[in-house]
Amino acid sequence: MNNNIIELINDINEMHGESLSEKILDYCETYDKDPQEIGDLLEDSPDFKDLLYRDCVKNNIIKDEDLEKFLDKTEDLDIW
Repeated sequence: MNNNIIELINDINEMHGESLSEKILDYCETYDKDPQEIGDLLEDSPDFKDLLYRDCVKNNIIKDEDLEKFLDKTEDLDIW
């Protein structure tokens, strides 16, 4: 996988927002990037697709009971 894509995903994950789409928009506004261009970069990334799927399940956009149970069992880390 391209290291630039991994860095982009990490940068997006650090942005403000409740959902992945909000974080992508915040990233685009903060760094003056075109959302379509960012989407084009991310569309072939399997890691991004997995992250997007989990985000959709978490935000009740996609129904996946097995993944929901798994996500409910995991704990979010508290930032110190």
